[in-house]
Amino acid sequence: MSKNSRKAAALMTAITISTCMLSIPVRAALPPDNGSISIQNIAILSKTSRMSPLSNNQYSCYGSTSVLDGYTAGIKLEVQVYDGIWRTVKTWSTTDIEYCDISEVYTGKSGNQYRLKATHYAYNSSGSLVETLYSYSN
Repeated sequence: MSKNSRKAAALMTAITISTCMLSIPVRAALPPDNGSISIQNIAILSKTSRMSPLSNNQYSCYGSTSVLDGYTAGIKLEVQVYDGIWRTVKTWSTTDIEYCDISEVYTGKSGNQYRLKATHYAYNSSGSLVETLYSYSN
């Protein structure tokens, strides 16, 4: 094989490897609060957040977190109002082994736009935080 043929073969191999590496999916998320990257689905099995209007400016707020066996689940619900930016006006939180949920009613003001932010946590058997995920109501 000539010197030029070896160079051409090496170039083709490099292009093939580069092309293959571009197609490898990477699964990570940028949480909206701190901009850090976190790998997902270490211990959290499912997460839910829901905010539903009731009557007289009242909203049903619900969130849940389910984790793998051996982990502790945590959840923090934040009612947020929009006034140019999303600002938290009410917070609830809880933890429990493998599953936790919160169901509360929030009374807001007429004409305001609200959403529910849920922060889902998983803690290992030592109590160290191993995963944090976010979800938002409509």
